[in-house]
Amino acid sequence: AESLEDKLGQLNADGNASFISFRNNGSLGFQIAFSPDIDIQEVEIQAQKYFNDINVKAQTQIYESDWEAVVTRLNSDNIPTRTRLSTLNIVPVITQDNNDVPLTKLFDVKKAARKIIRDDSHDLVVVAGNAFNDEEMLNPLNYVDITGIEVKDNRDYTYALNNPSVLKAIAKTPIVSVIVGNDKDLEYLREFGKKLSEKGINKIVCVPEGGRLLDGVKMAMRDYSEVDNQYRYSLGSSIQESIQR
Repeated sequence: AESLEDKLGQLNADGNASFISFRNNGSLGFQIAFSPDIDIQEVEIQAQKYFNDINVKAQTQIYESDWEAVVTRLNSDNIPTRTRLSTLNIVPVITQDNNDVPLTKLFDVKKAARKIIRDDSHDLVVVAGNAFNDEEMLNPLNYVDITGIEVKDNRDYTYALNNPSVLKAIAKTPIVSVIVGNDKDLEYLREFGKKLSEKGINKIVCVPEGGRLLDGVKMAMRDYSEVDNQYRYSLGSSIQESIQR
């Protein structure tokens, strides 16, 4: 995929044009790359002032000469020159236990799951992703704290598999993850899902490369309906038939 900076380079920009380029940072924040003529420190000051004015909390951080933001131009001899640009990283913040922490993809999932448990509504949250930036959201160990269980290393699934309290917490959370594709960074989660299934806990559904997300969601609903009768009955006969196909 080509960035705005790549396109500007192809247009043989003369270096006098001002520009900014936005990109998602792979989580819930974003990065802004600036042409060298723009005062990035002043932009950060104005950004924080704006966030304060609209009562929004956000963390900002400047990265000088960021290797992820490079502009390529052709000089008078048609030789490409590459310049690293400065970027401003902006991440939304929430307050938890009187501390400001960056907002992550876990926030809405945990909020919905807690409500299901609190209301005893026998509902389900399905999370889906296909790349390394979805890893935190797809890992069942990142949700056991809503049942009162703490895990020190959320990537150490071997410990979890040998700890009855952790396994019980995973089974209790009304969340099923759907991994789409074969991203190698998610391989340990696919393996974790397989080991959990061997213990009768179906919390990770894997859809192979080229498969449909909808099929994964159906599998998640079917797996959950097999362990929660009230959830299954709430789906109605037509949906029950659909997810069995």
